Amino acid sequence: MSSPASDPADLETLQELIERFDVASALGARVDRLLFASGNLSRVYGIETSAGERVVLKVRADSVRLDAVARVQSLLHRAGQPLPEPLAGPWRRDGVAISAERLVPGGSARGPAGDAARDFAEVFFALLTAAPPGEDFPELREDAPPWVNWSHTEDTVWPARDTPGAEIRGPGPDDVDDAGRAAAEVLRGLDRPRVIAHADFEDQNVRWRDGRIHVVHDWDSLALLPECAAVGSTAAAWPAGVVQWCATVEQSEDFLTAYELVRGRPFDDAERRAAWAARRLGGAALWHRSFNARKDAADGGGMQLDLFRRDARRLRALAGVG
Repeated sequence: MSSPASDPADLETLQELIERFDVASALGARVDRLLFASGNLSRVYGIETSAGERVVLKVRADSVRLDAVARVQSLLHRAGQPLPEPLAGPWRRDGVAISAERLVPGGSARGPAGDAARDFAEVFFALLTAAPPGEDFPELREDAPPWVNWSHTEDTVWPARDTPGAEIRGPGPDDVDDAGRAAAEVLRGLDRPRVIAHADFEDQNVRWRDGRIHVVHDWDSLALLPECAAVGSTAAAWPAGVVQWCATVEQSEDFLTAYELVRGRPFDDAERRAAWAARRLGGAALWHRSFNARKDAADGGGMQLDLFRRDARRLRALAGVG
C-alpha cells in the first residue's frame, strides 16, 4: 500500500486496522493507497481500492448508536440529501468500530459572510425534514454527543467530555457551571417530540460549491433532540471552523431568524425559551457555549472560555435565566 504524502505512522496504523478488521473482504477489494488521514473525535482515512474506488474509513470508539447512525445516513443519502453514501459497517472489535463511506471530495468552507446564515438554515431544515421519524431510532438517545447531552444521567452538571483533556465533571468556575445548570433546567423541562438532527452542523463540516451546498460531513454526530433545541444548539456554533470558534450573538440571531422563515412558522412560547424567538437566545445555545467553556476552564483557559465570558451576560439574559 502506498502513501505519497501521509505520516508513516498513519500508514502503519491503517495497515494494522485493515488486517485486524479484514477490510479488503468487506469492501470486496484490497486497499492500494492511503490518500489522507485526519480527524478529531474519530480518525478518518481516505483510501483508494484496487477497484479504483475512493473510500473514507472512519475509526472510533464503539457505541450502541452507530448502527442507527449508519441506517439514518443511508436513508438520507437515498432521499437525495447532500451527504456521503455509506458503504459498509460498522465492524466491531475490542471496543473499536470502523465504517466505510464513499469519498466526496471538493467544495469549500463558507464562513459567515453574506447570506450564509440563510443558506445554512435552509440546508439544516431540509436535513431535519428529510430524516426518518425519531421514534424509529431510540438508540440515538444513547451516548449522545456531550455538547447536546443536557439530559445525561450523571450526578454532575456536565457529562464526560468528548475530547482529550482534564476532567470536567467536578466543580468548575461558578459562572460557567451556573450557566450550564440553568440551560439544562430549561431543556429538560421541554416536552416536545424529538427529531433526528445533525448535532455538529458547523462550517468545518459543510462544503459548498459555487454558492450551493455540496456535502455535509460528520454523521456520527446524530442526536435525537426537540427541533427547537437542535436549532438553538446549531445557532450557537454554525460558523465554527477556520474563520471562527463559535457564532456571535448576532450570528445566532441571524441563523434562528432564517430557520423560522424557511420553516414557515415561529416556535411557540416554550420553544422560544429553549431556542430562539422574539430575539431571545435560548437554552440549547447557552448549554453548547458553556460546555465548550467548561472544557477550556478545565485545561487552564482558552478561546472558548474567553468568548463565553464576553457574551455570558447577554446569553443568560436572552435565555431568560437571569
